[in-house]
Amino acid sequence: MKEKTKGDHVPQAQHHVPSPRRIYPATGHARGGRPLLSVIIPLHNGAALTRRCLASLGPVLQDVPAEIILEDNGSDGDTTEWLATLPEEIRVLRNNENLGFATACNQGAMAARGRYLFFTNNDTEASTEWLAPLLEAIERPAVGVVGCNLFCPDGKIRSERDDFERAA
Repeated sequence: MKEKTKGDHVPQAQHHVPSPRRIYPATGHARGGRPLLSVIIPLHNGAALTRRCLASLGPVLQDVPAEIILEDNGSDGDTTEWLATLPEEIRVLRNNENLGFATACNQGAMAARGRYLFFTNNDTEASTEWLAPLLEAIERPAVGVVGCNLFCPDGKIRSERDDFERAA
């Protein structure tokens, strides 16, 4: 038997995942088929934030073949207890420790079945208008990546594009 090492990806027993590439059912209208969208949400603790995030996604994803993947980075306490209560349509994948946002995103991407991947933080609250323009844009042949505006609690736009353009 393989000995567990630092960073092993260990899902909770009720969401047993022998391999991150295993096929899973998606939520909503995609049940039994490939979802259009995989929403990947890394988290470390923050159950209240994650609840608000999921609540905001519900109305937006209602008519979209989508799956939601929560990639838990070693949460404990209330968050662990809450994650165990989620319906099986929300896939919870767990790490023994916090491996960081990028690693959790990569693990979620490996487990995802959607045609498109949407990565977001667990403190995000989605507006009802965000998804349609993104899907419309990504369907264009010359487009490979899309992003959306992030609004801070004070209503100001936080532009990730500025950081991206400076790095390019």
